[in-house]
Amino acid sequence: MTARGPETPLTWHTRLNIAAGAARGLAHLHATEHIIHGNLTAGNILLDARMNSKLSDFGLSPLMTSAATTTALSYRAPDITKLCKATTRSYVYSFAVVLLELLTGKSPTEATSGDQTAGMDLPEWVASIVKEEWTNEIFDLELMKGSAPTEDELINTLQLAMNC
Repeated sequence: MTARGPETPLTWHTRLNIAAGAARGLAHLHATEHIIHGNLTAGNILLDARMNSKLSDFGLSPLMTSAATTTALSYRAPDITKLCKATTRSYVYSFAVVLLELLTGKSPTEATSGDQTAGMDLPEWVASIVKEEWTNEIFDLELMKGSAPTEDELINTLQLAMNC
């Protein structure tokens, strides 16, 4: 589910369904199985024929060393990158990056445009746009096609991602 291609447009409802399914999967792993997903990325959220989310790449995490279970660099929280240890904080941050991908249609390492934003990762880019209150520039134009989400839905989801 990394950056969507033009041949695979995702509606707002589908994007919310993907996020909610991933969140339910993380909650189940955490509360029921007592497993910290050490490698949450968009590529580890699989979709079935009905676009329902299924988490993958967590089954061996209880058996692996902490260094082996850390997320891909672009999904790691900056303040815990050096710890090389998966924690609940680390996968909450990773989930936020997935939410930002769903909102923007961009991958976490996709190059940003403009002199001031060049070289930023997705969370940094979004934070810089929010700081300047240019919020509408964040959202994927594909979201505005068909049954578009309300501005409140977009802003609330963006705020959730930023809080994560």
